[in-house]
Amino acid sequence: MTSIVNGASQVILHGTDDQAARQAVRTRPVKPSHMPVQYIFAARGPEEEISANPNDLVAMYGADTFDVNKPYYTHSTLFTQGFAAEGNAMRVKRLKPADAGPVANVFISIELIKQEINDYERNTDGSIKVVAGVPVVKAPIQGYKARFIVSHASDAVAAATFGARTQTTGTWVDPAEPTNTSKIYPLWDLRESSFGADGNATGVSFYTVQGGGAGEQIDARLLSAVKAYPFIFKLLRANGANASSSVQPTLSGAQSVTMTFKKGVVNPYTRANMSVGDVLMPSYTRKNDTLLPDVPGNLGASHVYEDNVEEILGLLYAQEVAYIKASPDADSIITDFSLTGPEEKHLFNFFTGKSYRGYPYHTFQVEANADGFIPSSLNSVRFAGGSDGTMNDDTLNTLVQAELAKYLDRSSEVLNDAKYIQSCVWDSGYKLATKLKMLDVMAYRKDIAVALACFTHDNPKMTATEYNAMALTLKSAAQMYPESVQFGTACSRVFIMGGSGTVIGNPWKARTTCLYEVARKTARYMGAGDRKWKAGQRFAGYPGSIVNFMTDIDVTFVPVDQRVLDWNVGLNNVAQYDTETYYIPHFRTVYDNDTSVLNSWAVNMGIVTINKIIQETHRRFSGRDDVPNAVFKDEVERHMIKELTGLFDNRLLIQVEVVFTDEDIQRNFSWYTIVRIGANGTKTVSQAHIEAYRWEDLAAQIGA
Repeated sequence: MTSIVNGASQVILHGTDDQAARQAVRTRPVKPSHMPVQYIFAARGPEEEISANPNDLVAMYGADTFDVNKPYYTHSTLFTQGFAAEGNAMRVKRLKPADAGPVANVFISIELIKQEINDYERNTDGSIKVVAGVPVVKAPIQGYKARFIVSHASDAVAAATFGARTQTTGTWVDPAEPTNTSKIYPLWDLRESSFGADGNATGVSFYTVQGGGAGEQIDARLLSAVKAYPFIFKLLRANGANASSSVQPTLSGAQSVTMTFKKGVVNPYTRANMSVGDVLMPSYTRKNDTLLPDVPGNLGASHVYEDNVEEILGLLYAQEVAYIKASPDADSIITDFSLTGPEEKHLFNFFTGKSYRGYPYHTFQVEANADGFIPSSLNSVRFAGGSDGTMNDDTLNTLVQAELAKYLDRSSEVLNDAKYIQSCVWDSGYKLATKLKMLDVMAYRKDIAVALACFTHDNPKMTATEYNAMALTLKSAAQMYPESVQFGTACSRVFIMGGSGTVIGNPWKARTTCLYEVARKTARYMGAGDRKWKAGQRFAGYPGSIVNFMTDIDVTFVPVDQRVLDWNVGLNNVAQYDTETYYIPHFRTVYDNDTSVLNSWAVNMGIVTINKIIQETHRRFSGRDDVPNAVFKDEVERHMIKELTGLFDNRLLIQVEVVFTDEDIQRNFSWYTIVRIGANGTKTVSQAHIEAYRWEDLAAQIGA
């Protein structure tokens, strides 16, 4: 800052004071009132549980995942598709069978042997002189031969060597000296971003270019500026195991990445990173970016054996420079080297054995491997070793049970309600052991409801008696998870559905629980990203109660005596509405008190959402110490009312009160929130009688 020291004529400009700036408010993530968690097999995609937009499911997990004819498709996939069809975001957990292979991978090594090689006479342009199609040999000299080895890890033990492979003795033998054998140097390990056979369709191409032709070019200035020979990398994908590959663009839309094996290289003309360790992975993947969504890409990991690269280049550069210095006439042939010292060894092109100008080196030759591979723009290497493992109903149930068991572990991350924002677990037809395990989610999560099916996948049609027996088993288990111990409130956040049928308009022809109908209705009504229940899409009462998604339902008539029994076990069934249509007469939970509003599925889903807003409010106000209790109370109440207003299709009357109990005042760090809800009772019983009058008497009575 300029100081005024005397009266000398001057103008002092102090810049601009920004009075317009405000704290940026983040866009709120999608959090529907109904946020199901789905466990699926998939062709590819992340293993961690994620929040998934329906539009991203195919891109994230692959089209084969949702193909009914592929092994990934299960009854859980069917429900996932149903939620997606309603535009309902969801939590998704990709399951990994125990016998799945490692992540598809490729290991690149270079095999090097020092022996006598032919030196050739050169033309004035540096190229090898050829007579009658045969290179003219000048003399044998000491040099190196190299070939690239492509290998893969197909089991867990081999996969564990990723990034940890060591130098080994090769199989290349010097014909003039049988005791002189080659050495194999691990060079580069790459692997896919996700496990599964789908990863085997990924490949890479890496090569150097010479000269400044009309095609791909490398800025010649870089050679002297960064003292490293750049190479081009392309990520490839095939549509099938035997299909041709196409280039996968980078996140910026480029067809390739130009890099160096030399560490810490920055392009002096663009300031862009060029070292493989700095630029490769960010070119294809994005994770934990605060501004942009995650992109897993097809490249999961890259490891360059930098010590081996340094050793190889040191050997090759020293040998070539020694030859040049001993042969003054060779100076003009190799123009990439200034011969100033070993720091320019990274200028050595060990991919093709040619300088930037296309001149072959004297002391180094690259040969094709047994498969004919040599780095070039025309060659690529495919990942391999990936496999899906056993994907059947037994495996599905075993893996889902393991996921559900996490909810009983008080140290498990699934109890992190800020990240694991699911609000409902749906039984798409799991085995009984899995159904019972679903109830565990309610032990420590008051913000999750459970919807159970009496039908199990691959079962035949069942009878009303069989459904009742299953419902009794499920309800009895659910009662072990009361809604409130403090207030003595029985279990209420569990819905049980009977019946099975086939889904209309879906190629999946296996019998499916009628809970699918309820799932679609719940998603349509409560699945909007803004949490608001959609007016006009309620499913309690006509027309929402009409069955629209299923046919060939096994139980559509239950005698009244059986209905009484079903009601006592919390069972919901499909019933005949008219001669052509069916409906669900009620959506009751397992809560036993018929006079309470807690026997309503919708009310319990509302309670789930309210509990989530209570949790979110705590995170918003936790740590405040800037206002007295009265102001704090007012701010919390106003915030919660704002968050709750307009969510529930005018189905719930809500009052929020924040109080400071004597204990809260004594502690000086806690507060107590009471949310009061009012709801209408579910009407299920109709009484009626008919009165008969003479026409004239009734006409006089009603004024007709």
